[in-house]
Amino acid sequence: MIDNKAEECSRKQAILAGIPYTVTKQFPWKLHEMLEQVRKDGNESIVSWLPNGRAFKVHRLDAFVEEVMRKHFQQTKYKSFQCETRKNARNLVEVYIDIGC
Repeated sequence: MIDNKAEECSRKQAILAGIPYTVTKQFPWKLHEMLEQVRKDGNESIVSWLPNGRAFKVHRLDAFVEEVMRKHFQQTKYKSFQCETRKNARNLVEVYIDIGC
């Protein structure tokens, strides 16, 4: 788990030193944002939340890799995406709990 006090201290030190400070979004948040954007864009035929709202399904792998992964994750290897999803499985559950699912 990220130590919020340490993170806040690092952010303030970078700002005070005039160093550009950017926050890299964690994979679970990127995944959630991607699924919401796909829903808003009406592309749920490619990937969508399952009815229970606790999981998602890729319906059209070719379109998912070429359109969605390239745009949201800057990668084109589905196996890498699968690996990242498995690696973050515990964090994904925490994200869904945080958003009230």
